[in-house]
Amino acid sequence: MAEYEKAIECFEKALTLDSDNPFIWYNKGIAYSNLCDLECALSCFEEVLKLDPSYDNAWINKGLMLCMLGKYRDAIKCYENISFDRDSMTDEKKAFVWNNKGIAHSYLGEYEDAIKCFTKVLHIDPDYDDAKSNMQKVIRKLSAEESDN
Repeated sequence: MAEYEKAIECFEKALTLDSDNPFIWYNKGIAYSNLCDLECALSCFEEVLKLDPSYDNAWINKGLMLCMLGKYRDAIKCYENISFDRDSMTDEKKAFVWNNKGIAHSYLGEYEDAIKCFTKVLHIDPDYDDAKSNMQKVIRKLSAEESDN
């Protein structure tokens, strides 16, 4: 933990020299997220996106923080701002984003949308265990809802 706190101090010093550097803000956000300070991390990722709205990793991490804070609709909006056709968007990262978007939909009870997201994950990576597990959970919830009606 002390390492992340030291890193945050270094990032704060760096920001006094270059406050418009999204890379510094991003890494400060990562350090805060590793300390489980979700609000501070979220604030840093928001600063990144003010400076560079195309910074996909900031959108991804902002979405993660919002999910962890129970703000699923806002998290989905973050994931929708990500450009999947950039060269930097690996299949691994695409699968990760679709999985997290599916999780957010499932927490909102939007099971059909969640299934679509998990299906995209499994199309990218058929061995993505989290997506398989999440898909099974959502299908069980959807089945339970349908049997109740």
